[in-house]
Amino acid sequence: MRRGIVIFAWMLAAAGVGLAAGATLFGLSGVFISAPGLGADPWPGWNLLFLALFVCLPVALAILALLLGFAGRLPGTRRT
Repeated sequence: MRRGIVIFAWMLAAAGVGLAAGATLFGLSGVFISAPGLGADPWPGWNLLFLALFVCLPVALAILALLLGFAGRLPGTRRT
């Protein structure tokens, strides 16, 4: 039971880091890609970029933490 809680905690931490990193990357890409003097930017890739950075990145990092946790590669998840 303790091992499952530790793996879940690692998954939450990884998803939180992924969300923070995704938000930062989305904001930085908005600064560099958009043209603020031209009004709304018509680039259709904003939705895909948002999906990739706000959804897919945290989910991918959580899955990576889950796999590494089951493999015993994270602190507190090694079987004794």
